[in-house]
Amino acid sequence: MINIRSVSDLRNYTDALKDIGPDSPVFLTKNGRGKYVVMLIEDYEKLISAKKEASPAASIQPSVPNAEAPASEAHAPTPAVNEAPVAVPAENNLSSLSVDDVLSALGVE
Repeated sequence: MINIRSVSDLRNYTDALKDIGPDSPVFLTKNGRGKYVVMLIEDYEKLISAKKEASPAASIQPSVPNAEAPASEAHAPTPAVNEAPVAVPAENNLSSLSVDDVLSALGVE
């Protein structure tokens, strides 16, 4: 259960502390809005440790440092490797083509 109290409750510090336990911080408000969190130091250390473990994943840089390009380049047609048409059997049964047939049609030896 979330424990929320007013900052003015800190005048009675011992009462505020009795509600703090493992994985049970006390959230303090000021003028009705969340302002502070009081937690056990062990919970704080776990939180910081988890944050440090997660930070290397956030710092991974993409393999291409600057992958920006003008829109005209991004949408330009890809140049064809070989413009020669590939011979396809009349019945469109591509499974009857051998690798050699395809390579030959592409001009690859």
